[in-house]
Amino acid sequence: MLANIDINLKNLRVSKHLSQRQLAEMLGINPSAISAWESGRNLPKYDHIEKLAAIYEIDVNRLFGDDIIQIGDICSIYKELSTVKKEQLFIFAKKLMAAE
Repeated sequence: MLANIDINLKNLRVSKHLSQRQLAEMLGINPSAISAWESGRNLPKYDHIEKLAAIYEIDVNRLFGDDIIQIGDICSIYKELSTVKKEQLFIFAKKLMAAE
């Protein structure tokens, strides 16, 4: 799972249209640290992981996963659903959670 964090970090940064320098400024670190993370040479410290998750609007655990889905994307889709579709989605989600 750690093998994917470098790819995920880069994909998330690019999806937010941020340069390594911009992200580094947001985190208060040197841009070379971002480069090291994205190339797999180093891992971010936990406090940086928390900040990254906040910037990208995702759960901390999603940084390490294969399927990055941003909360904003989910909310946008949900807002477009009819009331009936929202209810169906809720029922489906509950069943999906129970199956785990």
